[in-house]
Amino acid sequence: AVIVLLAAVVLSLTLRGSGRAELPPGSPGAAFQAYLESYQAGDFDAAYAGFTARAQRLMPLRELERAASDWGDEMLEGQRVVLVRTDERGERATLHLRADGVGGIGFLGPGRNSWDLTVPMATEGGSWRIDEPLVGIHEY
Repeated sequence: AVIVLLAAVVLSLTLRGSGRAELPPGSPGAAFQAYLESYQAGDFDAAYAGFTARAQRLMPLRELERAASDWGDEMLEGQRVVLVRTDERGERATLHLRADGVGGIGFLGPGRNSWDLTVPMATEGGSWRIDEPLVGIHEY
């Protein structure tokens, strides 16, 4: 059976600002939010612990630290991530997110960008974890 959790109110996982959503403890969304907060704080050990063993095999911790250093804070500056919905199927889930931020230089200066992204999640050790390597909110 597929369980689709739709947000009655848009849940913001705000980057660099207020508006933190209160997500149900132990939910896939709460696990992603904990990862993102650890990443933002520069606690890459804690962020990395939010990945499944499979995702960790695909990206060693040192690579996450290097990529985060290379990309810097500007990749998260002014961005907001909204949890649109969660598709949960047993021990797997997919987070459907919308990211909004400032980026790119156009004729009139930086513009607003919005894009959709999905994040696969899996339970491991009794907790939800991200099942693909990410650097911030970007695929590795």
